[in-house]
Amino acid sequence: MDSQNKKNGQELGSSKSRFYSLYKKQNPAFADPSEMKLKRYENDMAIRDQLRQNVIMGNRFKTNVLSPDDSDTETEYDISIQELNDLLQETKSQKVHVRIDSLKQILKKLEFPCKNTRKFIEEGKLISILINFISGTEVKEKLYSLMCITNISSCPKSIAQHALVAIPHLLNIISVVDGNTDNDLKEQAAWAIGNLAGGDEEFREVLYSSGALQSLTNLLDSKDESVVRTSCFAISNMVRLDGSYTNEFYKIELLAKLNTEYETIFEVGWILAYLSAKSSLSQLNEILESSVIVKLCEFVIEEKIKGIFVLPILRMLGNLAAGTDDQVEKLISKVNVIKIIKLQLEEINVEVRTGNESDSKEEPGQNMSRSVEKETLWVLSNLTASNETLLTKILDQDEKEEKGRIVDTLSKIINRQGYDLKKEAAYSVLNICDHTKVFLSKLPYKNFIKEFVDFISSHDQELVKFGLHFIEVLFKNLPREECVELINSTIGGIDAIEEAVLSDDEDIRSGACRIQREYYNEKDVEMSNI
Repeated sequence: MDSQNKKNGQELGSSKSRFYSLYKKQNPAFADPSEMKLKRYENDMAIRDQLRQNVIMGNRFKTNVLSPDDSDTETEYDISIQELNDLLQETKSQKVHVRIDSLKQILKKLEFPCKNTRKFIEEGKLISILINFISGTEVKEKLYSLMCITNISSCPKSIAQHALVAIPHLLNIISVVDGNTDNDLKEQAAWAIGNLAGGDEEFREVLYSSGALQSLTNLLDSKDESVVRTSCFAISNMVRLDGSYTNEFYKIELLAKLNTEYETIFEVGWILAYLSAKSSLSQLNEILESSVIVKLCEFVIEEKIKGIFVLPILRMLGNLAAGTDDQVEKLISKVNVIKIIKLQLEEINVEVRTGNESDSKEEPGQNMSRSVEKETLWVLSNLTASNETLLTKILDQDEKEEKGRIVDTLSKIINRQGYDLKKEAAYSVLNICDHTKVFLSKLPYKNFIKEFVDFISSHDQELVKFGLHFIEVLFKNLPREECVELINSTIGGIDAIEEAVLSDDEDIRSGACRIQREYYNEKDVEMSNI
């Protein structure tokens, strides 16, 4: 669904076929508006969505790192082949503590494996020894061996593939239902499976054909919260991309019975985020019918989870809001998305931010907080791209909620934040004002004019188009005299538009020309005269 995400507005085009529209070379008079909007979605969101994917949809791995109290080994990760062979010999010692110490040292080297360690893994000797320990009876040896396999599984594909032979042994551990298997072992085995699932589609297919998804699902009945949480992590990686197995997991009601620890909620959120990102319309309906999305959203509304733990739930909501209008209506009737959006934007720092990390001294966690803000604005942009009836419901619900109007928050962001947040907020502003004059009146549009003029003067072509789009919407819905006065009262207003007329980008140039003709009231000027 991500490739079809919603975004702002209708076409900017002139009704005259000789002029190109700002965003699309098509005469709006002969185009289906819904088709035009869909094509805009596919075009405008490509870069925006890729940036978001890089931030929060990348591969998710977890590795084991020994604490200083847990190991006397040195902190250096470099090791010679001879030293590795010596460690391997120590794993064959008759003394348990010697074997465990050697496993600890191997685990330490696997935190960040050097060239020799990677070569050692590729030879296969290490994996064989680890599997022998897993099949043994000594719990500590099994645990440290599982931890080693977990770290190997988080390596690049060329290294991680050597851990695939351990899958049957990992599944044997998590599939035991007699209650005698140590929960730490089950959690670690699920952890290793999760890392393998996060690495490559081929790995996921092997895991599924081995019965991993069903075994992980069964673990959700565990009384141990850590086991449940890690199982959710592994499942989220299993369903993170298209595969032959994902259809098996749309019976997600079983997730609704999970406990309420925020770290587990975080992992459950990722399951729904990945499922909703790649679902068909019918599968999205199954997710919308599930009570689990209500439970997840309640945790956010009740502020039981905050900050980065909200990210996957926002991703899920944004994906669902990118569905059909019927699905959006079902979503806003089932959960209070507006309240969630307001909560995430409530504490936004209204001081000026440049959006350039090198220009500011950011506190720890500020980058992730910014990701939450961007994701929240993305959810809002998908909601505001709905039809007029739904948009009316959304804005009416906004009026009823406390903590101020969303449109006022958008105004603050556009006027006082860095360009990265300004751009995200601009999608919603343009979505709202694109519908009719009635919706434009709900916006403090006079507060936006300076910033959108600044957009036109920027070096970001997407922002330039946003600025031109906004000015053209004003000319479309307001008296020409009022629009001219707004531009004249803005420093550099007409200069920015005239500069855009000289742009090398044909879409920008044609959009600026249309505005210029409106400004000078020259309706009949041909582009050939420019």
